[in-house]
Amino acid sequence: MAAAFPIGPQAKDVYDLYESATQQCFPVHYTGKSKISGREVFNYSLTASGPLKDPHMLESLPPALPKAALESLAPALSEDVQAQFSGALDALPDPVPLNYVVDKTVDAAVDSETGIPLDETLHQQISVQVDTGADQLTLAPVLVVDASVTDDSVDKLSDKAASAGRLLLAFQTIIPLALLVVGLVLVAFAVRRHRKDGRQS
Repeated sequence: MAAAFPIGPQAKDVYDLYESATQQCFPVHYTGKSKISGREVFNYSLTASGPLKDPHMLESLPPALPKAALESLAPALSEDVQAQFSGALDALPDPVPLNYVVDKTVDAAVDSETGIPLDETLHQQISVQVDTGADQLTLAPVLVVDASVTDDSVDKLSDKAASAGRLLLAFQTIIPLALLVVGLVLVAFAVRRHRKDGRQS
């Protein structure tokens, strides 16, 4: 599920994330800040919807079904969909070509310092559609996924973010200060040596 955010993410709507099932980019919305395991997090939400284009997922789903098979599914459909489907079925070819559409939401709590997602929830639904000629009629879901990060994983990711934060502090502050001190010492040494050489000459 991991969504990629930069180090020091911004608390506003500035990011687009790639969604693999539709193979499109969608905007990510900032929804506020909170704390997880003592660390400040920025909360983001992604909503994605579009035709299924992932070739591996498409390979696992039938590209068409005989009319008889679709008719057997009719009792499981909602009344509105049943009425539209029954009216369009006679005009459809046999077998009936199928399309698939993805609806997905991802909520991510992202460490405000390192950009590491500490907690995420995912809801993804893939539904089968039939082209009636006048419209794309959505029949029913064929795959529904609800997933979230476990408490143990949240704790481990929080520890990882804390360690990464310490390294980031070292690279951004401690190491540059140390290099500055070394540089000043070298400059002072060079000036002193230059003065000493000048007196000797």
